[in-house]
Amino acid sequence: MLYIKAQCSLCLGGVRKGIFVNCPYCDIDRKSFIEAPFKSIKENLIHSLSNSQKKELIKCLTDEKPE
Repeated sequence: MLYIKAQCSLCLGGVRKGIFVNCPYCDIDRKSFIEAPFKSIKENLIHSLSNSQKKELIKCLTDEKPE
């Protein structure tokens, strides 16, 4: 299973007030862990990382020491 930390879907990151002021489902940053498919994580990394960040990630994943 792969997980990402994302905005809480119950309190909407603090937008919903009332009983969600102290939302039990998220942390202090209004984030919670949700299951994410590998394809979604891969596409997000492809579009959000710079080339140097991609190279560093590849080195970490192949057990090479990053520079």
